[in-house]
Amino acid sequence: QLIVEDSLVFSSEKTKMPSLVKYHTQFSVNGDYGKIKGFISDLQNVPGLLFLESVKIVRIADNEPLLKLSLGISLFFRTGSVGQGAV
Repeated sequence: QLIVEDSLVFSSEKTKMPSLVKYHTQFSVNGDYGKIKGFISDLQNVPGLLFLESVKIVRIADNEPLLKLSLGISLFFRTGSVGQGAV
């Protein structure tokens, strides 16, 4: 089981290409190694243009199997296509 520590709040940014908009968020999840690895694999399989901008994995406590994964991700959408799929 993965536990999401933060709520997902996306901020939008304009890009150099007027037809694209960038949405960025940062969040953390806790889980064992297998769950963290599976989560990252699932992110890699998201259709469209998704960038992992920052990734940090730390052990929550010594002698504990739980890890904390902190991520910064960005998704790119064509203008007017939000909710219809990423680029």
